[in-house]
Amino acid sequence: MSPKIPSNVVAVGAAGVLAVYGIGYEMTNASWRLSNEIKLARRTQHAGEYRDGRYRGVGSSPFGDVWVEVTVRNRRIVAVRILRVTTFYSEADIAALPSETVARQNAGVDVVSGATGSTAAFVDATSRALEQAMK
Repeated sequence: MSPKIPSNVVAVGAAGVLAVYGIGYEMTNASWRLSNEIKLARRTQHAGEYRDGRYRGVGSSPFGDVWVEVTVRNRRIVAVRILRVTTFYSEADIAALPSETVARQNAGVDVVSGATGSTAAFVDATSRALEQAMK
């Protein structure tokens, strides 16, 4: 006959399972919110409305921040540079986003799988820089 597991051990194990579930749920919820913010950026930025110049923005997510510089020439985005990244994932994980921003002429880039928070911080930073270019 197998030994009986003490009830306090069962309670601790159950609490651990609930904690892991809760963390996973919150992370999924945060990712969903960030994805919606990125979709909103696609609808709110319009090519051809920008003033020429260089504009900087800082974007945040629950996982850290991203700093960018956007260059506008002839009312078009011609360059985006990532200046600094403090998100959980490194700059290498979002390195393709600046060229995607130039190609789309707005901040609404595709979400990098596994780096949703870094993507959201990049979109936030780029949107803030482009807001300055639209004033």
